[in-house]
Amino acid sequence: KLYGVPGPHGGPGQRFRQPDGLVNSTLKPYQTAQCVVDITQATAYLGQAIVFLYKAIDSGQGGQCPDETPVGCAVSVAGYITSLAWVASYLSLASNSCTETLNTRASCAADWATLVADFGELATCGAAAATDCDFSPEQTPRERLQSLREKLAELKSILDDAEEQAEAHAEAHAEADDEKHAGKHVGGRRGSKENPKLFGRHLAESEWQPGSVLVDWKQAMDEREQARLDRGFDIAQCNFDVVNAASYIVRAVVQIKDASSVCPDPKACMVSVANLISSFAWVSQFTAMSVADCAVDGSQHALCAGDISDLVAAVASLVGVGGAISTDCVDDPDETQAAKIEIGLQ
Repeated sequence: KLYGVPGPHGGPGQRFRQPDGLVNSTLKPYQTAQCVVDITQATAYLGQAIVFLYKAIDSGQGGQCPDETPVGCAVSVAGYITSLAWVASYLSLASNSCTETLNTRASCAADWATLVADFGELATCGAAAATDCDFSPEQTPRERLQSLREKLAELKSILDDAEEQAEAHAEAHAEADDEKHAGKHVGGRRGSKENPKLFGRHLAESEWQPGSVLVDWKQAMDEREQARLDRGFDIAQCNFDVVNAASYIVRAVVQIKDASSVCPDPKACMVSVANLISSFAWVSQFTAMSVADCAVDGSQHALCAGDISDLVAAVASLVGVGGAISTDCVDDPDETQAAKIEIGLQ
């Protein structure tokens, strides 16, 4: 499993404000729910940013930069930047949803952060889909036979190398015994300082040089430790996926309830519907990503489904945030129109 493209949020948060700064008492429970969701998802995206940063720096799953695959590096870097943009967006949303006054500047900041994150999502899922959705056809019987022959030849080469190393090891021990009996202690002491020590004795030069059995064993242990660390970050990302999927379900429920109240206004209705679509798409994406991240072996089909859902959600979110920016970010915003847009936004 190489890429897992965790996703964003569907535009600015749901705020239930009257233009004069008073809170409609019938909407208070939904405002509280929105506040909790904004803070929860800001925290989840911060954790997700840490996961992407790890993948870019020290992952063994193909995303490390610049040593591993170019696509994996692009996904890790873009995912890290995108996650930070979502954190900024959600914190701006929380400054509205967790207070009792409408702050159009905070709404404008959330809109622009969302815009950056949406484009980041397009870059991330576009890069990941190139590998996640590449389902190459199975090998033909002739190709499988050829592959088996190549593996047998490789195994024979490994066995020959092991035999040569065993002979070299025996010769090294014989030389060491000769030096010991001849009283060449100075050279032996110098070798004991330079050569690594394992299980209480200093290794012969042939035992720790590249290609030796012990070096291969150490490499295998390092790879096992790397796999264990990678799995820990996969489990962390699995938890973030589940949290975000549940949060988008809450957002979608609130949006469905309130879409009817804003749809008499064409612009607010457009924003509301676009972000409702993005919410459902991101529920789909995070559900698919949880399947990929929570399973030990992952699922390429789940990763591909997550990439496609992320693409749909990001495009829909761009439509919604584009309509919101024209209201939230003007020099002298119309508070009545802004209040309608706030209800329609996610």
